[in-house]
Amino acid sequence: MQDTAFSVWQNISGSGMLLALYVCAVIFLFYTEKETYKRILLVYLPLFWIGVLLLPFTYNVVAEVMDVEVYYRFFWMLPVTLVIAYTAVQVYHMYQGKHRALVALGLTLVMVLSGDFVYNNWRYSKAENAFHVPQTVVELCDMMHAKGREVLALFPEELMQYVRQYDSTICLPYGRNVLVEDWNMNHPLYEMMEAEVVDCDALGEAAVTYHCAYVVLREARETIGDLTASGYVLKGSFGGYQVYYNDEVFHDL
Repeated sequence: MQDTAFSVWQNISGSGMLLALYVCAVIFLFYTEKETYKRILLVYLPLFWIGVLLLPFTYNVVAEVMDVEVYYRFFWMLPVTLVIAYTAVQVYHMYQGKHRALVALGLTLVMVLSGDFVYNNWRYSKAENAFHVPQTVVELCDMMHAKGREVLALFPEELMQYVRQYDSTICLPYGRNVLVEDWNMNHPLYEMMEAEVVDCDALGEAAVTYHCAYVVLREARETIGDLTASGYVLKGSFGGYQVYYNDEVFHDL
């Protein structure tokens, strides 16, 4: 179990550079910080908490009482950013005149080179609107919105996380729980929607059973059958997606 606790620690450490900076900062403060309450808050308590989290006993207890997948969140309580920033300021004030400028430049370079440019991550993209969700979601949701009531809609997995951020009146038959493999929260509609070849006949019947007034399909996904057999009609399309609507299901909700 100890290896598992250490692996969690390693996984949240990224490249390890930030962790190395934190360790150096703690060591620096251990030898230089004179104020007792700062030593307690910035050195002793974090070291104690790290020790507690890396104990096999702690990991076992968490595994028994809650989902061990969230164990990494306990490490968020460590004041990593605070300690590194405070240490950087302390180092800066150790020098005078032109040396301070060089120290500031050096510290800045260390910080920059210790991380990654987050906007290179594929999860980041330029905002398309004031809501910071894909414009496709905005258009599709506006197409479905019913004033004064909720509607149930079936979306592909790449869109569903944004839907209720934009319009809380549009409900989904399943959520993020189906995307986490370890939770084993399978849903028949999700399996049908994400199949390599979508069986629209079966999907339409299941969507009616789960009271989905709208079904959003990818235009590029191969399909067999037809949603119209289950009472759905094509209401419109946008951004590579088609929106099907079932009036009978809508009024039965």
